[in-house]
Amino acid sequence: MKFIHILLTFLFITTFSKVIQGQEAIEDPNIKLDKKYTPNQNSVFSSNSKHSGSAVSSGDITIKNLVKFCPTALFRQKAILYYEFDLINGLTLNAGVGKSFGEDFFQKTYLSTLLVDVNANRLSLDNVFNNSTYTSGSIFLTGGIKYYFTGTAFDGNFMQFNYSHEKMDYTLNANVNSATVIGDDRVMNFKVSSFNFGYGYTMLSGPKNNFSHEFFMGCGVRFVTYSEFEMSTNFSSSYNASQTYTKTGGELKARIFPSVNMSYLFGFGF
Repeated sequence: MKFIHILLTFLFITTFSKVIQGQEAIEDPNIKLDKKYTPNQNSVFSSNSKHSGSAVSSGDITIKNLVKFCPTALFRQKAILYYEFDLINGLTLNAGVGKSFGEDFFQKTYLSTLLVDVNANRLSLDNVFNNSTYTSGSIFLTGGIKYYFTGTAFDGNFMQFNYSHEKMDYTLNANVNSATVIGDDRVMNFKVSSFNFGYGYTMLSGPKNNFSHEFFMGCGVRFVTYSEFEMSTNFSSSYNASQTYTKTGGELKARIFPSVNMSYLFGFGF
């Protein structure tokens, strides 16, 4: 009996150990394969790494500054760059600088149509533009303040107050109609200051939402200062009258109201 008991005990232990080894032998290849083909967490083939990497590369950036270009100003033969800075809670400061490379046809038409001088002894702007050549324009300067209704800069609807200033020169022909322009100085100087208040909309685009598209329409007033040319009538000994224009050195002032402005600006934020 004792021998049989020892034999059964030996057989049980042997059989149990074989079963355990068999299970380990079955599981070990899978475990090894799992470990072998599971990518490292920092590997480019890891799903976690790929997800976090794409989130970083496509995430929006916080814009505090915006540099903008106004393509619609090219129709007025002006190249203008703007800079906008996020001040606080949707309130921004806006500044611009530009240069004319030709005659501003729209402004010329505006001035000659609305600024009608009833004094017959002065050279009218209509006669100036029809009997002169555009000479040059000064640096165009502008600045203003803008508020976004959303409370976030460069996003959504906004109201803007803006001021701009520029100078332009036209050189008169030697003869204006039937009158002669005398003197060495035949340059008509214009100074235009504009105050503008209006409404606009800004939207962002691009992979990081840092490209802006701005549409603006405003209404305001322009103050114009220009050189005075006075007409004189001269009589010769034969009683033939001749008319001449002479630059007096004085300036004439006028106001244009309303002054309408529409524009589109494309920008890059950083």
